[in-house]
Amino acid sequence: MAVRPHQRRPRRLTEGLVKKTDKTKGTVTLAHGAMNGMPPMTMAYKVKDLALLDKLKVGQKIRFATDPADGGMTVMRIESVN
Repeated sequence: MAVRPHQRRPRRLTEGLVKKTDKTKGTVTLAHGAMNGMPPMTMAYKVKDLALLDKLKVGQKIRFATDPADGGMTVMRIESVN
């Protein structure tokens, strides 16, 4: 049975460091290691749900998953790292 695009699961969790949040743009800037074929970098990602930004603070270590449907440019899930 084929997986439909709306049924795709987010990619595995990647560790990152919150550098900036921007509620106006709906983005979070993360520094992260290599993931999904990309080298380590710092870049801004869109967030699926703006409420995710309320849970984040600059300097916070997190694990996050991106949406494979848009090439991994949207954060779908965030977990805090203790």
